[in-house]
Amino acid sequence: MNKKIAILLFLAFITCGISAHGENALILDGYDYDITVERMKHTSLSDVEGLWQFLPDGAVVAIERSDSRDGNYAQKFNVVIVKTVDAEVEEGTLIGNIYSTATAKHFTAELYSDVKGDAASKKKKFTLSLTDKGHLAFVMEKGRFRLDFWRWLPYLFRISVERNKGVPGGIDGCVRIFPFTPEAVTEPIML
Repeated sequence: MNKKIAILLFLAFITCGISAHGENALILDGYDYDITVERMKHTSLSDVEGLWQFLPDGAVVAIERSDSRDGNYAQKFNVVIVKTVDAEVEEGTLIGNIYSTATAKHFTAELYSDVKGDAASKKKKFTLSLTDKGHLAFVMEKGRFRLDFWRWLPYLFRISVERNKGVPGGIDGCVRIFPFTPEAVTEPIML
């Protein structure tokens, strides 16, 4: 019986993608809010580049073209923290990269979901959709295989336990704050 439990736990860790250790977080210079805005004013920006605010926590990230290229991607963009709501995360921390795809309004991304001090972990893959109204929607990519633990419940509990349907995908994301897009305003402006 203990071997079965050990095997099940091992499979659960593999499918959840839990990593035992994190990578060193890269801290980049020149990512103060005012300095970043001034630099972006004098640069021709692509549609995805600019300053973006995560909803609902309010952290601000800069998305800028990277000098290095990765493999088969035409464009690579760095995602760097400019303003943080977490005291353990430094401004200028590189939290991931965004890569161009065959369509102009869709991107793939690899972002760290857990950054503490100088360690970054839990790298997750996302598909990003850019709207014309200054919104960037994130949908987390799911693996090909998953274990359905609900099927393991005894038949008696299948009648009384229901699955939580969850929230629809694509509602997590960012709103562009620079360059300013009037359509991206989420609260009315008082006159």
